[in-house]
Amino acid sequence: KNENKKCLYSIQIFSDPNRDMALSAQKRYDIPHTRLVEGLVNGKNWYRIRSGCYSSRSEAEQDLPFIKEVVDSALVVAE
Repeated sequence: KNENKKCLYSIQIFSDPNRDMALSAQKRYDIPHTRLVEGLVNGKNWYRIRSGCYSSRSEAEQDLPFIKEVVDSALVVAE
């Protein structure tokens, strides 16, 4: 996809407070363009694996069915 567009949404394929579990999931799923994203939730670090960079929710939702073929629990999230 276009590298210069704003990344407002992505598809989240995994989330866990254990960084090693997140990295393991990233390797396990054969999904291109994934990245590790860290976030603080109630004072605790959470590690998320996300795919894609979309400028609109509808754009991300177009790709979601393809990701769900690999990870049924995948969902579109705001960045």
